[in-house]
Amino acid sequence: MDINYRCYARQALQQARVELQGEDDVRLRSAALQLRMSMEALTYDRMRAYAFEVPPHQYATWQPKKVMQLLLEIDAKADADSSVAVGLEKTYGVAPPMEEMKSLGSEKVLNLATIKRHYDALGSYLHIPTLKQMRQGDFFDASKLRARCLQIVTYLDEVLASPVWNIRLTAVSKTDCIYCGKPMQRRCPKDGETVAVSCFECGALYRLVLVGAQQVRWDPMQTRVKCLTGGCDHSFVLGNHEIKRGSSWTCKSCSQRYMIDYAVLPDSSPSMDASGG
Repeated sequence: MDINYRCYARQALQQARVELQGEDDVRLRSAALQLRMSMEALTYDRMRAYAFEVPPHQYATWQPKKVMQLLLEIDAKADADSSVAVGLEKTYGVAPPMEEMKSLGSEKVLNLATIKRHYDALGSYLHIPTLKQMRQGDFFDASKLRARCLQIVTYLDEVLASPVWNIRLTAVSKTDCIYCGKPMQRRCPKDGETVAVSCFECGALYRLVLVGAQQVRWDPMQTRVKCLTGGCDHSFVLGNHEIKRGSSWTCKSCSQRYMIDYAVLPDSSPSMDASGG
């Protein structure tokens, strides 16, 4: 099901405006809740632009701060404002002058700094004060909350007024996992950069390396293991994701089976007395 999170964000923002027209504390708290929901919806909408790079289990992450931190690990500019303009290249590979470009609009993004500044602060007004807060005289401050809400409304208005959104122009590389055969797609590394990725299906680990100007090599992260059977010179390759308790394999040369498990080994280190000396 295709969820229009941006529509949810607008609806929540509009409801917050309605609640802010009231004078009682109940409606003020309701406005705070609606603004939190609007911020959540905008962050989830942003996450969709990175869907092919986000592990499926991360979709369960709901806190906007954690979502945006995850996106920033993938792309350092995930919460940066941007603009889009198009123009005709007179020379291939050479961008035309800015005065010849036609602007398609700019996007204002709900960034991590704003989320940190407001999201948890709004949440603090949605709970009964603790005993400690009561004793310190830290009671509900309606005027302070209203001022914060109005500030957030102005900011979210600007975000939702963006004529373009979720702008992400990036080159991607595709291949099939050598272990499970499932298709993988990730952004291409930059020149001199190595990108570590994993298969969402089986967890296999790869390093992406740029080769030449337009090719990407997917190097599986592997470890070569030598057969321990006396007289057998065979060795085999394990994916680094397979090096864990319970993994097993069979030597193709001598048919000896191996598995990874816990082990108790003789300790040849000097003995220690009770005092540690």
